[in-house]
Amino acid sequence: MITRIDCSEAGFGEFLLANPQLDGHADLIWQLHAVYWRNKRLGHPKAVGLLIQYARAWAARNPGETAIGRLQARKTPMTQGRRP
Repeated sequence: MITRIDCSEAGFGEFLLANPQLDGHADLIWQLHAVYWRNKRLGHPKAVGLLIQYARAWAARNPGETAIGRLQARKTPMTQGRRP
């Protein structure tokens, strides 16, 4: 007999802990939370699979994002005698 693992806040929290690259993206985390609970009837493993698909699609739509947050503007050192 196969037992289905139900969705829980603890399960979602474990997913976030296992994926530290999501830290700093509050909007994405809220979206992932909604996707997880929308698919709770499928059970935890399948709901997490859908989270992974959603996060990958989000990363493809937002290429300027990195694992530690938004890319910082590159600061180039000023050369002597030139004004910005």
